Amino acid sequence: MGEEDCVSEMRAGNETPASGKWKEKFDDAGEFAMKLNVVLLAGGYATRLWPLTKNMPKALLAVGEKTILGHVLHQLEKVPSVDTIYLTTNEKFARHFRLFLLLWRLEAKKRVELIVEAGTSEEMKKGAVGALLHMHNKGLLNERTLIMAADNLFGPDITNLLNEIAANENENAVVLVDVKRKATAKHYGICAVDKGGTIVGFQEKPKMPKSTLASTGCYVLSKELLDRLPEYAQGGGPMDRIGDFIGWLVPRAHLKGHTYTGKWFDIGTHEELERARKEHRKGLKA
Repeated sequence: MGEEDCVSEMRAGNETPASGKWKEKFDDAGEFAMKLNVVLLAGGYATRLWPLTKNMPKALLAVGEKTILGHVLHQLEKVPSVDTIYLTTNEKFARHFRLFLLLWRLEAKKRVELIVEAGTSEEMKKGAVGALLHMHNKGLLNERTLIMAADNLFGPDITNLLNEIAANENENAVVLVDVKRKATAKHYGICAVDKGGTIVGFQEKPKMPKSTLASTGCYVLSKELLDRLPEYAQGGGPMDRIGDFIGWLVPRAHLKGHTYTGKWFDIGTHEELERARKEHRKGLKA
């Protein structure tokens, strides 16, 4: 049972942090002992969404009453093990995120730190893996870490799955969705999993997909795996897509695939942004 279940039990008066079956999950101060840092990747320029994103980061576009990033952060607030949240972006959009965070910090329970990488254009961007390597070199990836795009919009039940993954301290995980059709699968990073859920293959945007299980760009990786980023980079691994790093890890580490069955929006086009807004108007809440 995950940490959110622990909280529900305690709020119902059934258990306390210092006693009962949850005791081992808390430290002496009554805080969750299992900590999970978060990296939200927002270093791209979203050229497919121009003109909307020519001078505005995609993560700060509105979906309903919140920005996309606002939805993501509100969901992370509901994952008790989340400790520090790092938001990594480029120099062009750093000012936008600083202004957003000034307001967010007035109500936030979780600490959010902004990491700014060099670059002001698509040609200068480090890429998702480059952003992680930049953080690793700064000594910021020293805990088990949840990595996801800052514009990755899930339904509200994603918090249940994140709590489940967080509770399995030794697990490295990839959140998947079944896109059902192989024609659709060609546009995503696709995982092959065995009967036990272990990922045994990963292909970035394959011409001939072996499955329809797509990576959502949401990963939980241990410090030990993140420490292999320099090795991956020194071997000439591509820096743009984190899926390439995951594919490199598959034969070198044990990764578990978790299939999420709720709503998920990969907001990379005007059509997908409008779909997310329509779903929200119909009642999708974060």
